[in-house]
Amino acid sequence: MSHVFGFAAILVYVVLGILLLRFRRGRSPIVIMLIASSVPYGLFPLLTVRLDMLHYTATYFFGLMCFLFFWGGLFKSISVRVICDLLEEETRMLYVRDIYEKYLLTESFKGRLEILIQSNYLSLDDNGKYKLTGTGQKFVRRVGFIQKIYKISASG
Repeated sequence: MSHVFGFAAILVYVVLGILLLRFRRGRSPIVIMLIASSVPYGLFPLLTVRLDMLHYTATYFFGLMCFLFFWGGLFKSISVRVICDLLEEETRMLYVRDIYEKYLLTESFKGRLEILIQSNYLSLDDNGKYKLTGTGQKFVRRVGFIQKIYKISASG
């Protein structure tokens, strides 16, 4: 019975996530989905006395992770977004340069540089050159250490 409650909680989570995303008002969709996951998880144990929390938790978080991987893939997938853009075009065609400009240069490259500046990992000088800040250097050292532990030679 605990597995049934786990799957029911996942169903409630998916519906709650859909509703909350409709009214997000500029909040991060990922944060909304992660916070929304705690409501169904905490609610279902209150509905029954005989709930095996181990099985319930295992089922719930298995379903949660499966859903988040699926949703996250759809949410961040450039391939899916390009296909959707093609569908919205009247001719069902886009120029490669438009795809390159929108997804690679603007969103992937320039957007990420802005995030790194806002996070205080990079700074941009008056000549248009990027410089690694002290915070950025500490972050790179930590990431480098973790990469050495796991023998990751190339990432990104």
